[in-house]
Amino acid sequence: MNSAMGPKSVPTIIRQADQDITSVREALGITTPAPVVLISGGADTFDPAIAPKLTQLIGRGLLRAGRAAGAVIIDGGTDAGVMGLIGRAAGAMAEPTPLIGVVPEALIQSPDISPVEADSGRVALAPNHTHFVLTQGGVWGAETPVMFDLAQAIAGKFPVIVVMIGGGQVALSEILDAVRRHWRVLVIQGSKGIADELLAQWTTKVAKDDDPLIAEILADGDLHAFPIGDPPEALARRIGRELGGDTTLGQAWLRFGALDLAAVGQQKFFRRMQGLILALSVGVTASVVLRQAVPDRCPIPIWGADFGCGPGLHYRHHSADRPVSPYRLDQSLPSRQTLGSNTPGGGGDQARDLPIPHRRHPVSRRGHTGKGSGEGHRGHN
Repeated sequence: MNSAMGPKSVPTIIRQADQDITSVREALGITTPAPVVLISGGADTFDPAIAPKLTQLIGRGLLRAGRAAGAVIIDGGTDAGVMGLIGRAAGAMAEPTPLIGVVPEALIQSPDISPVEADSGRVALAPNHTHFVLTQGGVWGAETPVMFDLAQAIAGKFPVIVVMIGGGQVALSEILDAVRRHWRVLVIQGSKGIADELLAQWTTKVAKDDDPLIAEILADGDLHAFPIGDPPEALARRIGRELGGDTTLGQAWLRFGALDLAAVGQQKFFRRMQGLILALSVGVTASVVLRQAVPDRCPIPIWGADFGCGPGLHYRHHSADRPVSPYRLDQSLPSRQTLGSNTPGGGGDQARDLPIPHRRHPVSRRGHTGKGSGEGHRGHN
């Protein structure tokens, strides 16, 4: 819809004629779905005692909530009763509100479409509406199916809320249509007419005179009362919540979603760090344990690696293809041995204690001492 059109601009008038609802929506310029507020109310003049309160509720409550939620507002489109109040309240707003009037063409007077005499009995169109849809039919209520089908076509998957203000038998049939479409109905309590009568029967859950229309509404309807004396801001918040446009609640949920997403990210990071720390701890612990268990041993050479542990180590084979450990710890040697006195040709006065470390001695590949050499593999007898 062309939102640049102000409330006081010349309205766009669409004749429904034989067009389907989709064609009517496209003719209105509505290309994307939007929430809808549908007004159901009487065309009679309101009691002067409640008219100022209704004007405040409509202007500062209903229209502001619809504007904030990006909603389209639909009403009966005539300059009478609640529709006239809505049109004048829309004219007092600083920014335009998409406001569509749906009315039978045969019952209205409009100089730019079908000029007629002032005493013809036709009703003038409501002021400050952005669009009008003129339907077929020559009685009030003939426009109801088009009005409700248009609301559903505009909303798509967005919510539709019906606001009932006063009204008579036509308004009652509109509420029944809303109930059958499973739309929520907000009834302005204290607005007189069928609205107050319906709320009274809603409280008792008993239809007056067993009226079948009211009985179906009481059985299947989703009706909620809003007192006419409550502040307009409360009505705006209520409608905003119904349309999903309550900025305070919306911002709170957006903030919650951002914090929840950040918390999930922190949990993932913590789990990764926890796993890394655990792996490092296990590795360090294993290294320390191995170091204490074999403090003076050199690692087994792998793929010819040289760990700088002294002379090359040799394997002893039980068979040609089965190597065994090259390490043999000489447990027969004491930690200290007196040398000199047991050495041939050595003098006693030259004897001194030398430490002999417990170390591994390589074994020849053949596993025995060399023949004819006269020497053992330990270097001395």
